[in-house]
Amino acid sequence: MNIDSRVILSMPIVGYIVIVLIFSIFISKAISDIIFLNTVSIIFGIFCFIIIKKLLITKLLYIEKISNEISRGNVNIEIKFKKSNDILDNIIYNLYNIKEFIIKKDKIYENNMSEIENFLNEIYRVMKAISNGSLTERISKQKGNKLEKLRVVINNALDSLSRLIGDLIEDVKKLNSEIHRAEEEVNRIKETSEQIADAANQVAVAATD
Repeated sequence: MNIDSRVILSMPIVGYIVIVLIFSIFISKAISDIIFLNTVSIIFGIFCFIIIKKLLITKLLYIEKISNEISRGNVNIEIKFKKSNDILDNIIYNLYNIKEFIIKKDKIYENNMSEIENFLNEIYRVMKAISNGSLTERISKQKGNKLEKLRVVINNALDSLSRLIGDLIEDVKKLNSEIHRAEEEVNRIKETSEQIADAANQVAVAATD
């Protein structure tokens, strides 16, 4: 039985082609997995920012609004609050108490209008600064001590809030670093796979020659 010599020469080329195809499939799957993880990480980061905006920024803007209204003498503003261990909820609740104090104690309000107005202006100033991205502003000490305890409570709450936001920023930075490393790994694997594919093609061409 005679076997065509061209069939014998073509067999190694088929083997090279099969190896290249298998390797390409493996590399494609690895790259797809890394791209998937990269996408999940990005979506997680976006989700974190949405949560931060909903839970923190919205409440900060609300505090800024009601403190400004009360400082202007508008005690008819409706303040929606809930008692909880949340830092910003406690600030809103304290502002509600100030409003009720003003409404129920007209004579005290008249005698201490300047002190209360200055204090509310301070709250408005600080909340506006925080809304603009400054986390270092605090309520300054006022004349007299009637609102000193409230000032300390609010400033302590702002300290805790600053630490919380700082931790979240660090977590996002770490997440971005991991995404960058994943992208570099994808590029490295892609470059390696291309080099191996080129080498395999060169071997196949040499075998054909």
